[in-house]
Amino acid sequence: MVLIASSKQNKILLAALGVVLFFAVGIAIPKLTVHDMVPAEVDRSCVEQVLNKPIKKLSWEWIVRVTGQTQVMSADASHGDVKFYTLFRIPLDLNIAINCLLVAPTITEGTNVDGLGQFRDSKVTDSKKSFASNKYGISFTYPSNYFVFDTRSANADGENYAISIMPDSHALRQALANEHNEPGMIPRISIFFYHSDSNASLEDIAREKIVHANGEGAPIPTFNKTTVGDISAIRYTDASGLYSRDTVLLKHGDWMVQISADDATYFKTDLDSILSSITFY
Repeated sequence: MVLIASSKQNKILLAALGVVLFFAVGIAIPKLTVHDMVPAEVDRSCVEQVLNKPIKKLSWEWIVRVTGQTQVMSADASHGDVKFYTLFRIPLDLNIAINCLLVAPTITEGTNVDGLGQFRDSKVTDSKKSFASNKYGISFTYPSNYFVFDTRSANADGENYAISIMPDSHALRQALANEHNEPGMIPRISIFFYHSDSNASLEDIAREKIVHANGEGAPIPTFNKTTVGDISAIRYTDASGLYSRDTVLLKHGDWMVQISADDATYFKTDLDSILSSITFY
């Protein structure tokens, strides 16, 4: 009986030692952070859609995701590649290629989309589409893979007008299909028309808007003089909000016109192209 009790005790001791060794090894092996291989501004909505889908608990994939780490190797609106790592960030021989089916939205010229306004379309010419508004006296071209919406609203300052220029993405197509109701969160290039009785300089108007929206401690950017459609303007990067916005401000007739891109880096090339094509009349 003594020998049996001793054997049981040995098994318990061995089990306890195994647990201690497991955690000791876990401490000894560096748990390195795994960084995604794509810039933060890249559209990874397709990858996130797949990775955020519910997984059967205790399945091998559930265990890998819960105890390990995923690394986005590449991503765009319809594709992605993901690599998996163990608990201690040891790479697994497990990569998945993700594909999302982007179904063309059934949307036609003039269709009103909640949260975005009316859809505006045109024929493609030299990989560009065009937009024009006689009421606000503006026209421009934009890449053919963008969607354009315009909307009018009114407040205490009178009528306002906004044009949203948005790149094709899975998030946008979900919004168009009414699969979610947060189209206002989708990054875009925007053109705002609003009235202002201020005789202040463009720099002072921009500074006042930033402080009004974000408080006295808001960072004030450097203002650079430029021209858009032969009209004097200022251009600056507004880092006071959620995005670092590349912004242009000018006066056109009775309107103040603010042109901004939600992500200064991601939209730079397309914003520059749109700005160079703008005509005011």
